[in-house]
Amino acid sequence: MTSKFFLGLAAGLSLAAVACGDSGGAGGGGEGGDATTTGTTTTTTGVTVATSTGSSTTGDGNDSIATAADMETDADTGLQFAQGDLDDDPSTDVDYYRFEIAAAGAFWIQSDAKPDDDPFADGYPDLVVELYNEGGDLIAQNDDPFPRDTQDADFFTKLPAGTYYAAVKEFCSTTNCLAEDPDYFNNLTTTAYGVGVAALDPADDGILEEASEPNVLVANAEPWELLETEANSGLYFFSWGFGEFADGSDVDGFTFTIPAAGDVTLDEGRLNINLAVPPSGLTGNGSSRNAGLVEIVRVNDSAIIASFDLSSESDDVTERTETFAPVTPGVQYLVRIADGGASAGGELANFYFVVGGISEGNPLEGDDTANNTTPEVLTGSANTSGGTGFFVDGDMSSATDIDTYQVTATAGQEFYVSCVGQRGGSGVRGLTATVLDAANNPIASATATESATEDLFIEAVDPGANANLKVVIESTSQDANVVGTFYRCGFNFITPVE
Repeated sequence: MTSKFFLGLAAGLSLAAVACGDSGGAGGGGEGGDATTTGTTTTTTGVTVATSTGSSTTGDGNDSIATAADMETDADTGLQFAQGDLDDDPSTDVDYYRFEIAAAGAFWIQSDAKPDDDPFADGYPDLVVELYNEGGDLIAQNDDPFPRDTQDADFFTKLPAGTYYAAVKEFCSTTNCLAEDPDYFNNLTTTAYGVGVAALDPADDGILEEASEPNVLVANAEPWELLETEANSGLYFFSWGFGEFADGSDVDGFTFTIPAAGDVTLDEGRLNINLAVPPSGLTGNGSSRNAGLVEIVRVNDSAIIASFDLSSESDDVTERTETFAPVTPGVQYLVRIADGGASAGGELANFYFVVGGISEGNPLEGDDTANNTTPEVLTGSANTSGGTGFFVDGDMSSATDIDTYQVTATAGQEFYVSCVGQRGGSGVRGLTATVLDAANNPIASATATESATEDLFIEAVDPGANANLKVVIESTSQDANVVGTFYRCGFNFITPVE
């Protein structure tokens, strides 16, 4: 286990930028404060695991609300936290912790088991955190955050004053992981973790609460401060914003101005605004209302550059989509967030959270006219699946625009295509990809079209003897109310799993 939670939050909510870019990264905190592990193994109920010693504040015995251990409180920051271990038996162990909320507000609940530099690493617990009120009612739970940049549970919620309980468990204790991997629990090299609760204070940098109602117009919307990232000077993040829906017709506004061109650093691609609204309901932040229509408006001409309806978006973070749109240095924008109706299983008030940042995108298409007929050759790089990935951001400049890309094929690997346009907020409709062989013939079953609810995804195409493949990107129309013509694609060769 690493220290991103304890050091990051104890330093005053100074975790590095939560910048939802194409790589989906969130920063970590530093060194120290870990639960240490030994090389000793023990067998509990037939499951062999590596156990930690010396750092658990409770040991076990906190397996119910009635026996919950009290969290510790950092005197300087008010952070409430605990370090524990699922060493009793990670396939069944659930650890409960009690904490107190003295005054109603917004809170960040985070766990820490995965390494900072490998947030999906095997051998470490994949944690789920459940939140219960004083009466023992489940009011929120989280497996993975959104954006999904780690397997550590991580979510935001609003809570009235009172007593609460956080329950920590291993994800594979809640589902039949053993059917897929019978050795899953045996392969855990540590079962230690940290969990904590921190208040979000709008007076702190990077934390924003909506202005008093009404606040949907530029004149009364809350200004969203931009903070420069530590990891990449010249790029910026918003961190967290939150608000409540007064009624079903409520629309909240936040404004931001992109820094001037000389204050922005790009290695490649173009500047993008990224927005992610975590799910509501019991599987999200516990809110009883969904966010609905999200619009990004360019203030100088009132043009809607991106629009995305979250009211029917999946609560599954592996399927949920982030809104993104190209933005221009020096220009002011307005974000409008509308109520999206009741959330299934929500228990708390009608609140929402939004996470945002300004980041560079993928390499930009080279010539929007020439690649109508001449394939644009993309440069690949190693992907995380042992193959090669090719990435591009482009535009459907008209309903008749055709963008063609060529990638070098890898023998023995399968080819995958994933693109987003409308699902990312673009006005492009009917975004379609078709894979061609080296002789420009369409490959059977290698075409897909994006809809408002379904991603564009082509999977497991056999490249055969082709030295290269081509991907043709087209669309059917442009939304009359949304001027954004952008799309984003990833083309990946992946070694088949036996």
